[in-house]
Amino acid sequence: MPVIQAEMRRASWGGPNPGGFTPNPTSKIVWSGPRHAFDIHRNPVVATKGKTKKTAAVRFFIGFAVGGVERWTMDDLIRIVREIRDEQMEHPDATFVAQTGVYSYKEAGKHSDTVVTENGAQLIIVNMNEWGVRKKKFYKQMQELGEELCHRLEQELIFAEWQINGLIKETWRVTP
Repeated sequence: MPVIQAEMRRASWGGPNPGGFTPNPTSKIVWSGPRHAFDIHRNPVVATKGKTKKTAAVRFFIGFAVGGVERWTMDDLIRIVREIRDEQMEHPDATFVAQTGVYSYKEAGKHSDTVVTENGAQLIIVNMNEWGVRKKKFYKQMQELGEELCHRLEQELIFAEWQINGLIKETWRVTP
């Protein structure tokens, strides 16, 4: 059984909206997908039949409040992600992990000292397809997923990380 690699610990980012996400250690990690082993810590790359496989994943950081009022729950997030992934794929691969926590970021603006802090979640979508040509399609789907999550959850801003084998390669600032 393969080990799917992704980073799930506390995250922070800089840029015009510096912030971070702290997972709630007592929250249940929701796994939706095939019965593969999922290890939340970095592990050696899995070799299958003499070939090394690379696992691509995107980790989104999403708040549950709209206008300072908590509006969404983990159940809402999971339902919406499944709907979007069903729309994106002919054979839906809704393999993801979600965990609640505290999401925060500084509002943009030269004179803004406002830090938005709210309950939220980290959501990791794992690409279960073979590495190669499909990587570009997965990358595009994840950008579209982020934009659609912003729209459906009425968020001004969410953040995302592009990961390969649990190592962060890029950080995205996603707006609707």
